[in-house]
Amino acid sequence: MFHPRIPRWTSPTHAALLAGEAGRIAIVGQIPSEAATAWSDYNHNIAGIFLTTMSFFAMLSYNSRFYWARFWPVGFMLLGIFLFFRSDAESWPLGPIGFWTAHSIMARYCNTGLPLFWFLAWAGWKFAPA
Repeated sequence: MFHPRIPRWTSPTHAALLAGEAGRIAIVGQIPSEAATAWSDYNHNIAGIFLTTMSFFAMLSYNSRFYWARFWPVGFMLLGIFLFFRSDAESWPLGPIGFWTAHSIMARYCNTGLPLFWFLAWAGWKFAPA
């Protein structure tokens, strides 16, 4: 059952995460370690902060006094960089699984959507009729 709690603002070390996850990559139904749960919670909380901040700036961008807020899509790029390093601790660039494995390529392929969102939002602003 869901119970609200204070968001995690700290993350376990990468070494602590990998120590608790040894051999769990291909096992279906195994309960993740406490470090893996903390790593995932931290990632989701920081992503939520990015999205909340971006939505605030997107709303401000409709007011001409906040001209600088129209650059809110840059948040997609920053979120993409964060997720590039943090989304999957077991694969490249942080973990032992190489770049050219199916597991790593899939994770990186999913992360390419964020720069695509940034480009589409930027293009919509840049080329919109005046």
